[in-house]
Amino acid sequence: MIYLVISKKGISIWGVLVAYNSIGAFDYLHGLMVQWTDPLVPNGIMGTPELTFGSIGFSLLVQLGVIYLLFKKPVVDYFSID
Repeated sequence: MIYLVISKKGISIWGVLVAYNSIGAFDYLHGLMVQWTDPLVPNGIMGTPELTFGSIGFSLLVQLGVIYLLFKKPVVDYFSID
């Protein structure tokens, strides 16, 4: 994704970025739901449920922030230029 952003422009690249981040946000949301219904049992190797909730929740917020930024006018205008 980083390579596409740096090397290419176009509304199709913008669409790919929106799709990629939307699927990522959906995946993190699904991870939170799974953690909620079937919490991680600490076993000394894996992290705690709190750490899992925190890391997945933070990643979800980052994905949602990126989606929000992708719909800002300057970003859309940047990718609209061919």
